[in-house]
Amino acid sequence: MNSRRRLTSISGFAEMLHGGCAGPMSEQAGGYLEAILESVERLGLLVDDVLDLTRTESESTEMVRTDVELAVVARAAAGSIQATARRRKLDFAIEIGRSTGRVCGDPKRLREIVEHLLRHAVAGTPEGGGSSCTPTATRRMHGSSCRMTARG
Repeated sequence: MNSRRRLTSISGFAEMLHGGCAGPMSEQAGGYLEAILESVERLGLLVDDVLDLTRTESESTEMVRTDVELAVVARAAAGSIQATARRRKLDFAIEIGRSTGRVCGDPKRLREIVEHLLRHAVAGTPEGGGSSCTPTATRRMHGSSCRMTARG
């Protein structure tokens, strides 16, 4: 957990510098900051994976199956990568229709999946381009299905 806090601090300071809080900086320095921010983001995902794998048996690692509103999951996942999209000057959008629906699943795992998909869409979009995501869910007789379409 301590590693996660340190990464958050590094990311916060780098975001402030990138946003101009310390005044203007050279193009080269801006490039270095972008590299730092991207590395911190990747390292944060790895830290999360390690933390998931090293949980003690007393902590629940079982999947929780509950009714999940897919629009809420998509918005939360999108919020976590909004800064990356903004930094890359992307036109980033989550398109949520009224019929998006609900699925039965683990909210935490679903968010991780959606966030992973969105990160790949953002990473695969050229700077200044557009990226969007459209979640849909359908109920079936014996369960539910979820489809996520991301364009980068």
